[in-house]
This record gives sequence, structure tokens and C-alpha cells, in this order.
Amino acid sequence: MTILERLFGAGEFVRLLRFYLFHPEEDFTVAELKRRLGRRFAKISRTLRELVSLGCLTNGVRSDSGETTFRIDPGWLLFAEFRALFVKAQLLIEHDLVRRLQKAGRLRLLILAGLFVGERQRVTDLLIVGQVNRQQVTRLLKRFERDLNEEVKYTVMSPNEYFYRKDVGDRFLYDVLEKRHLVVIDTLQRQRRAAPREESLSRALRRRRR
Repeated sequence: MTILERLFGAGEFVRLLRFYLFHPEEDFTVAELKRRLGRRFAKISRTLRELVSLGCLTNGVRSDSGETTFRIDPGWLLFAEFRALFVKAQLLIEHDLVRRLQKAGRLRLLILAGLFVGERQRVTDLLIVGQVNRQQVTRLLKRFERDLNEEVKYTVMSPNEYFYRKDVGDRFLYDVLEKRHLVVIDTLQRQRRAAPREESLSRALRRRRR
């Protein structure tokens, strides 16, 4: 349960409002919302009507199918305030996520990107470099996804692979590092100073991949 659910209740109202505040430019039908949010939302139609009556959402009709759609109203009087509140609550969730990830192994680099910085179309949302228990990381992120109502794309690399891919200008890594991101943990700089050893590792990786 998130901090906002504890403050305002853990019902469909808060969860649905949070979902829309993180998707301000998208509209959804009832069927699409049920697929995205899961079976927990049994009374979603009634909740949507309540949000429309309060001015939080607007409804429309999809031209190709004639289905009714709902989206957040950016002109809603409390839109900016509630979005800021939910973003801050998400940051609290993220800090708890970082603390739990640190228990899954030795993290050398941890970068938040994608949905964590408001750019959902990125190649990954979470880059982990280090020696970690991948099954433990997967279980942890599955629980986090349920809290956030979002799929989290994540990538795990060893330090050697990270340095190699950075040296050769890997496009995936370039997308992560050259665009908006948040570095939470970085202890790789000390290893980076060991240039001769690092160079030999890069050559070994190149030979292995041929």
C-alpha cells in the first residue's frame, strides 16, 4: 500500500486517479482500463462517473469504434496540485525500491530512466550494474509494478559488460546515458581508473562475441 492510499484510502478512486495523473495525454475505454489495472477494479465504471462528476476526468467517443473514452482534464482546478502530490509519493516509493534493490546484491551503478523521469517510451526504466540475484530483482520489481500500476522495464549488466558497451558506443547504453536519467548509485568511477586491466577485458569480450 502506498503512502497516498494510506492517507486517502486504498480504494479504486485513488488508484484510478493516480493512473490518469501519470497518463495525462492518453484516453482509455473501460475495457482498456480493466486490462491495464487488473481485476481489482470491479466497480471501475461507477468510479469513472464519479471522477467525471467531480471535474477530474472528461469523457468522449472514439471515432473508429464509437466507444466511450475517459481522460484526465488538464483544466481541472486541482490538476497541478494533485499531480505534484502523486509524483512526490512515487519518489518515496522509488527510494524504498532502491533500498530493497541494494539487498539483492552488490550494486555498482543504478540509474532511473524511462517512466521514472516521465519518458515512458525509453528502452529501459531501470539500469542495474553489478552482481545481483536476478530472480530476487525480478520478484521485487513485480511487487513494485503492482503498487505503481505500471510495467517496469529493467536491464542488468556486469561491470565488465557495461564498460565494454560504453567503449564501443553501444546504442542502447547511449540512449540511457545521453537522455534524461537519474543516477542513484555510482561506485564505478574507482574501477574506471584501472585502465590497463579494463582495456584487456574489453579485448577479451570482443573475442568472445565474434
